Amino acid sequence: MARPIVVSDMDGTLTTAETWRGVHQWIRANYRSAAASRFITVRLPLVFLARTGLMNKERFRARWLEDQTKLLRGLRAEQLAVMGEWV
Repeated sequence: MARPIVVSDMDGTLTTAETWRGVHQWIRANYRSAAASRFITVRLPLVFLARTGLMNKERFRARWLEDQTKLLRGLRAEQLAVMGEWV
């Protein structure tokens, strides 16, 4: 059986907006959790470090997206499909 390939543009390279924002809004609207509520707040100091060059910007982005995927744990494929349409 062939395995699907997932292609996405989470940081806005190919889209007019940053996809991670839509994903985060969907999570907060549909699956409220303490982790989702504090996700951005606890990362704000890292945003400053990445913007000023004190932290590698690509490493920061990769970690941000990796951490955001943890908020999606436990969701079924159908739920992720709904999120994809919503975003």
